[in-house]
Amino acid sequence: MNLFTSNMPNIQQQIKDLIDSTNNLNEKIKVLFQLSQCIGEQQEKNGLAHLDSRIYSENIINSLSNEVTNFFRPIDYQYNFLIFLINNYSAEKELNEYINEFIDKFKKEFTAKDIEITATGATRCKTNIRFAVKALRELGLLDKKDRYGNRSLRPSLMGLLLIYYIHNQELHNGIPIEQKLYKTPNSLKVIKSDKNTKLDRYKPSVLFDPNLIEGIKKLKDVGKQYNLLNYIQQKIPKGTFTDDTRKSFEKLFNEYTNYILENIEYNEEGLIVKSKIGNKALKMINEYEKLEESDRFYFKLLALLKI
Repeated sequence: MNLFTSNMPNIQQQIKDLIDSTNNLNEKIKVLFQLSQCIGEQQEKNGLAHLDSRIYSENIINSLSNEVTNFFRPIDYQYNFLIFLINNYSAEKELNEYINEFIDKFKKEFTAKDIEITATGATRCKTNIRFAVKALRELGLLDKKDRYGNRSLRPSLMGLLLIYYIHNQELHNGIPIEQKLYKTPNSLKVIKSDKNTKLDRYKPSVLFDPNLIEGIKKLKDVGKQYNLLNYIQQKIPKGTFTDDTRKSFEKLFNEYTNYILENIEYNEEGLIVKSKIGNKALKMINEYEKLEESDRFYFKLLALLKI
C-alpha cells in the first residue's frame, strides 16, 4: 500500500499535465468526466465510499489511513453555525453560500465520514448543517422571513441575545458557558463526556446543543436577565435602548424561556430527545422584531456582538 500511495503525486501530476495540454474547455470537461466515471466504477466494484473531493484537509486524509468512523452530527453544528451567521450575515447570501464558507472554515476538523456522499446523493456534512439550521429555527434563534416577508437566514433577536449571554466572559466570572463544553472556543469539538457535562455528542436522538439550552435555562432567571440587559445598556449608544424597549425584552425573556423549557423532554442523562416547540417560539420573537425600536436595537447589538 505504501508503494501504491507513494506514486500518487506522479499520478496527480500526469492528470494535471493532461488537462493543461488543451485549451478546449469541452475537452477538459470530457477528460475529467471520464476520469470521474472510472473512479466511480472502482468505488462501486470495491464497495468504497463516495467522497466529496471538493472538501479537502489533512485531517480528512489522515482519517482514511486510520479508518476513523466518527462524523459531526447536526447537534455539533448548531452553536458554531449560529455564531458564523452572526459574524457573516448578509441579506444577499443564500444558505448554500453560508454552508460552503462554514465548511471551508471547519474542514480541518472533518473526517472522511463528514464528506461522504450518502444514499440521497448529498454530502453528509452539508445535510447535517441543514438539519442544524432547522433546529435553530425551531428554537427561534434564526428568522425564517425578514420583516418584509422575504426568506431570511438572519439570526433572530433572541439568537443574538442568547449568544451574547453564552459567550460573554464578564457575565460568567471570566469563563463563558461555551468554554465549559468546547475544547477551544470556535471549535466543533467538545470536551469528553464527564459527570458534569453528561454530554455524548454522538447520540443521534439528542436534538439541541446543551450550550444553547443551558443559556436558555439561565436566562429564565430574572437576576441573570437583569445583568445581561444592564450590561448591554452600558455598551450601546444612549437612546437605542429605552425603558420601554427594556420592559419588552424582559417580557420576551419570560415568555420565551418558559415556552421552550415547557416543551422539551429530557432523557435520563439530561439531554433533550423530544420537542413540541414547533413554530410558536419563532412567531413569538417575530412579534417583538416588528417594533421599530427593536429593529434599531437589533443592528446595534449585531455590531457589538461580532465574535
